[in-house]
Amino acid sequence: MSTTSSVAVTSVFESPTNPRKQYSGIEELAESIRTYGVLQPILVRPSESNAYECVFGHRRLRAAKLLGLEAIPATIRDLTDTEVLEAQLIENTQRQDIHPLEEGAAYHQLHESLGYTVDEIAAKVGKSRETVYARMKLCALSDGPRAALLEGTLTPSIALLIARIPVEKLQDEALKKLTTKNYEGDPPSYRSALEIVQRDFMLRLAGAPFSPKAADLVPGVCACVVCPKRTGAQPDIFPDVSHADVCTDPTCFAAKRDAAWAVRAAKAKDEGQRVLSAKESKAAFGYENRPSYEWLEAKGKTWVNGLSGETTPNALAKKAGVDLEVVLARDPAGGFHELVERKAVEALARKVAKQGT
Repeated sequence: MSTTSSVAVTSVFESPTNPRKQYSGIEELAESIRTYGVLQPILVRPSESNAYECVFGHRRLRAAKLLGLEAIPATIRDLTDTEVLEAQLIENTQRQDIHPLEEGAAYHQLHESLGYTVDEIAAKVGKSRETVYARMKLCALSDGPRAALLEGTLTPSIALLIARIPVEKLQDEALKKLTTKNYEGDPPSYRSALEIVQRDFMLRLAGAPFSPKAADLVPGVCACVVCPKRTGAQPDIFPDVSHADVCTDPTCFAAKRDAAWAVRAAKAKDEGQRVLSAKESKAAFGYENRPSYEWLEAKGKTWVNGLSGETTPNALAKKAGVDLEVVLARDPAGGFHELVERKAVEALARKVAKQGT
């Protein structure tokens, strides 16, 4: 039950659970109230010592105090703590001037504190579930990108691209890239920002040098196929990514790649296979992490001097009935390769060609 009456401004205190953190235009609102009065009552609930807690209408209350008004129209309603929080959060998300971060924080509270499902929140506030998910995800922004969004350096759509990166250090790196201006003095557009993030901060699991199903590569880290940081685990916030098996945590990906390399290299050494050192591997690869001229992929098709048509070093060795030394190497991007020396393959090709004559 509620009643509407005039209450003393000094008897009303601001609610400690008010989700609104930023206030602007109080002076302009005060001037409007000076001319027209308070057109819509604030909502309050009775508190101790004849005081009232302002549930919502804090801007009107502040403007009234700024004007030195003695009283303000208010709707007085008995509400529980949960009802107060719910009313504040719903009202807060329906403001026209709400900041995306505050909107996301309100949705998050409704979801986490009051147990609303995303679909229920979307229905209550009249937004799509994708919008609710996107706003809630902004709560994952680290301090740097959060400040940039508040200052207007980042748009909400580009800030969301950063928020989807689950590592704070990488969010900071993304912030630098997405706020660096081009030669015309403009920051990246949303489309360019999306390309940068997908190129530099996402990795296809299909090309990983380790099994996405492996659950024991790094202690305490789950298998990629069940990881919540995989795009397929969060389709509502990755509508722009066409593949479900994309890793959004390059740091974790690199740790698994390093662990897989350690296992692979140890096994190769145990079996007597030569493993190139880091220095040797660096010299063995050139443009786009492809083997330099001196090396060939053991299983890769190639043209070899002395033979007509393409063949693979392994197939050539099998045809000749000999063994080629296959070494294990790691390219600068972390990929694993089995290589053979070109000069050895060419020598074998000459031998095979001579046998055929």
